[in-house]
Amino acid sequence: MHEWKQRIARSVGVRGTGLPGWDDLVVPDGGGLSFFSGFAPARPGVALAEVFRRHAAYVAAWLDRRGALLFRGFEIGGPRELDQLCRWIGAGPCESREETSPRTRIAGSVYTASEYPAQYPIAFHNESSYQSTLPSKLVFHCAQPSQTGGATRLADCRAVWRALPDALRTPLAQHGYRLSRTYHPHFGMSWRQAFGVDDRADVDAIARRDGIRLDWKCDDVLTTTQVRPCVGTHPRTGETCWINHLYFFHHTNLPAHAREALSGDERTDYLVNDTHHANGEAIAPDTLAAIARAYEANAVSVHWQPGDVLLVDNLSVAHGRDPYVGARALYFAQIDPVDWNRLRHVPEVHGERT
Repeated sequence: MHEWKQRIARSVGVRGTGLPGWDDLVVPDGGGLSFFSGFAPARPGVALAEVFRRHAAYVAAWLDRRGALLFRGFEIGGPRELDQLCRWIGAGPCESREETSPRTRIAGSVYTASEYPAQYPIAFHNESSYQSTLPSKLVFHCAQPSQTGGATRLADCRAVWRALPDALRTPLAQHGYRLSRTYHPHFGMSWRQAFGVDDRADVDAIARRDGIRLDWKCDDVLTTTQVRPCVGTHPRTGETCWINHLYFFHHTNLPAHAREALSGDERTDYLVNDTHHANGEAIAPDTLAAIARAYEANAVSVHWQPGDVLLVDNLSVAHGRDPYVGARALYFAQIDPVDWNRLRHVPEVHGERT
């Protein structure tokens, strides 16, 4: 890894050893997977913002090479400084539409991480992949870890793609998947919360722009349907990545109590988010199981410590969350927006497993 650091350092003009202010950090539960690297300060009192200000190109190049970088033990001044840090390593914030869970804005581009109830896990996904424009980078900052649990899980989407069987990869790469979501004022997110608007005409305009079919059940209940890609080509590395919410939004990932509450309800289709093949066919249990196995085989867990900062390439790495107990303060930013048109690619399915 040291050789790679030096090569990247030279390519972006860092002199000397290519270790600008930090040392390697052996990350517990890293599993030896090469997409996840950790760094610690070379000496006490190193401000992470200053390191990023001076070496933003180095950080960005190393993130492209790996996919996820954990910075532990550096000084960071809180959400406002985190917002400034995001400006140094990204090309501005990514506007979030069609939100999946509530968030609270803290400072600039910095929000709380998902406020989804702590007792439930969050399945692997690439943030905002269902939007026409999605963030290419994510930034997490832990101000207070939970008492127990609450690890952020990361999965290498390049390896996930290679691990899937050809019979599954071919149709999904060529046709994508169909996503159906229902916005309801008393179940999940309302359409006003998710789209950030109050007027139905504004939702209609967003839908026309982004290829979303709308079905207004009544003024307060909206069902949307859209076909989205499953696979993209990373614009900076050229790698094929599994980028989607296919597994995340499948109805089998609803919490057990919600599935039980909706079972037998004549309005189930009215309430439940779900995914299907692009032609509307159901996704087979074996397909979901294969996707779950591919995620788990290429996953690591970040067990948070106070002050941690985690950079994630949202195109090459998916993330999720373990349930937790106790207060938890985790901040989050979506930056460096990229249009799906820059990612679209139907790869040659055979011969991509190396």
